[in-house]
Amino acid sequence: MSGRAPRILSVGLLILLLTGCGWHLRGTLPGQPSLDSVEVALDTRVGTGDLYREVRNALQASGAEVVSPREGVPVLVLRSERRQNRRISGGRTTDIQEYELRFEVDWELLDGDGEPLVERTTFRQFRNYRFDQSQVLGSEGQEDVLVTELQRDAAMLIRERVQATVGRID
Repeated sequence: MSGRAPRILSVGLLILLLTGCGWHLRGTLPGQPSLDSVEVALDTRVGTGDLYREVRNALQASGAEVVSPREGVPVLVLRSERRQNRRISGGRTTDIQEYELRFEVDWELLDGDGEPLVERTTFRQFRNYRFDQSQVLGSEGQEDVLVTELQRDAAMLIRERVQATVGRID
């Protein structure tokens, strides 16, 4: 019995420390806009590939119900997704070349009547990476990994804007 009290006290102290430092589970923070039970339609001009899935998953993780477009429901429109790769260092004879990956997503949020809630917006992100000709197997998938990260980042940014615009305060 005496060994149980310090353990309970330690767990209680740990919980207080974690809540006091601002740590929270993933998702919305207390007092922040929430998408719980909010219907959002997702209209895409970029297809139903990775970006679409990332945005849909981010919305659903915040509690939104992603539905087909219909009257009275806000519509998130993914207008375009672009990526451009350009070499920023290294010559023809060097084994290591550095590239810049530019990633852009154009989107807008419309209310249930088709009026803009968030005007057409472009998120732009850049990442640099190195491609080592002597390590082709290790370097080949690097751009794909970066694109996945950039799509996930864009999805989170879009979700935050949607939350701030149509979410409710808990």
